[in-house]
Amino acid sequence: MKIVETGIGKWKKGNQFYKLAPSAGQTLAEMRAEAEAAGYALVTPTALGKAAMLKKCEIASARYDAEFGGFTDPNSGLFVRTDERTRSLLTAAKLRAQANAAYLVENWKTADGSFITLDAPTIIALEFAVHDFIEAQFAKEAALVAQIDSATTIEEVNATEW
Repeated sequence: MKIVETGIGKWKKGNQFYKLAPSAGQTLAEMRAEAEAAGYALVTPTALGKAAMLKKCEIASARYDAEFGGFTDPNSGLFVRTDERTRSLLTAAKLRAQANAAYLVENWKTADGSFITLDAPTIIALEFAVHDFIEAQFAKEAALVAQIDSATTIEEVNATEW
């Protein structure tokens, strides 16, 4: 058996739903037996449960878009990309800046295509700001998932917005 997707599906373990599929050469009956032995229960979600699963997927997608969409650093006014490559470059620059207070990135390319110089304190501050921004996106998602989990009606679930 293999997990195809989490957050949606007809198999439940704990408070999480999963979409399961047979492994290569495995029959559905064999997959079901393996899943049940591993503690998964086959359930048919209620209308509220389905709405909650779909809303959680919507919220996760919105978090992903926000996480990778970038933000304007309030201290420098600089728009900072937050894709994984930029985060990696900024983290590497921060490590060098922490080791050498005179370290500079002389050609940091900004979102508008211009190049600027970043000094060590700015590099360190930007990396911390990016990390804080990303953590805030996950915190927001967690709070919204908790709100969805506590909803007692489909209307309450559907009212949950990013």
